[in-house]
Amino acid sequence: MLGEIVQQKPFDPAGYILHQDEGVDLLPANIDLAMVEMNLVGVMGRETVLRELLEAVRGQYDYILLDCCPSLGTLTANALTAADEVIIPILAHYLSIKGLEQLLATIGLVRRKFNPSLQISGILITMANMRTAYSRDIVALLRDNYGDKLRISFTPWRTSRNWCSMLISLLVNPSSSTVRNPV
Repeated sequence: MLGEIVQQKPFDPAGYILHQDEGVDLLPANIDLAMVEMNLVGVMGRETVLRELLEAVRGQYDYILLDCCPSLGTLTANALTAADEVIIPILAHYLSIKGLEQLLATIGLVRRKFNPSLQISGILITMANMRTAYSRDIVALLRDNYGDKLRISFTPWRTSRNWCSMLISLLVNPSSSTVRNPV
C-alpha cells in the first residue's frame, strides 16, 4: 500500500485491512515493505506519507497501533509523524538503552519538524528477568535517568511473549497484573 502511494497510484485503504473476529483489524506488512524505504528517498514529503494514508481510516478506530522495526529510518520517521503517542518497548539490556537515547533524539527531531503534538506515553521494559542483578540494574538505570520524565513499566519474562495483551493492558490499565509499574 505504501508502495502505491509512493508511485502515486490510486488505492483504497479498506482493501488492505484484514478484519478479525476478535474485533481487532490488521494491516499487515509484506515483502514489498523492504523496498518502500528505498523508494521513499526521492519522494517529496516522504516523512508524511503514512500520516496521509492513516487520515483516511483514523475516524474508524479508537486506537491504531503502529509496530516499527528497531531502526531509525524513513519508515520509523513516518510512523512517528503519523502517531499521537509513542510507547517505547525496550529490552532490559544495556545496548537497548543506547538505542533509546538515539530514538529519543529522533522523536525530538520529528516533534520539531513534522509532529509537534507527539507525546511519549512511556517506556515498556520487556523480557525483564527481575531475578537477575543485570535486569534490576537496567531497570534502576532507566528509572534514574528517565523516571521523572517518563512512565516506566516493565513486564516480567513470563508475560513478555504476549505483546498484544501487554500493549492493550498498558493502554487501558497500566497497573494491571500484565503490566507492572515499578516507578
